[in-house]
Amino acid sequence: MEADIIKEGFQNSISMYGVKYAKLVADGDSNVYKMILDSRPYDELQVEKIECHNHLYGNFCNKLKDIVQDRKSGPIAHRKQLGKNILRMRRAVITATAFYAEYPSKDRAFDLQKCMTNIPYHTFGRHDQCIEPFCKKEERKEKDVVDDLRSSGLLFRVMAIMQNLSGHSKSLLFAANNNCVEQFNAIVAKFIGGKRVNFCLRN
Repeated sequence: MEADIIKEGFQNSISMYGVKYAKLVADGDSNVYKMILDSRPYDELQVEKIECHNHLYGNFCNKLKDIVQDRKSGPIAHRKQLGKNILRMRRAVITATAFYAEYPSKDRAFDLQKCMTNIPYHTFGRHDQCIEPFCKKEERKEKDVVDDLRSSGLLFRVMAIMQNLSGHSKSLLFAANNNCVEQFNAIVAKFIGGKRVNFCLRN
């Protein structure tokens, strides 16, 4: 039903508002985007999907937490090392995104992607590929545990998750989210008895 409503909104955007929606901000639901593409609301314009950056960051952290909790992913010491650095890696991605958002280059999405793939190495003490704005002098004194994490296979799993996130570098630079939609749905749900109950009105 939600997908049908969104598709109808795209199909009627010109007749109702005289505008074309060039982008769809979504949270990973590919079915909605596929329905829009299949309906071809605009003959000469293909709608571009932008991932909600809150969803991307949340999914990134959750996948790293799954590694920490998975006993098969490596020794507990290595998993603890990852666990205490999850938020640090997230902050590093946010910092890099903010930097490249102001970067005067057409290739800034690619440059951000390249920078992000170095973040796990930077986090775990290897700084030979770091660039100045993101690497402080005190961080360069940290112990390099990259080889230890690589030997247990944990580093490869972390890199796979980071590479997946870096593949959405364009969406991260666009910095859009669907918070207003979620807030509106929460308000509507209070009155129609959907997924949420308005406990504020109980006696």
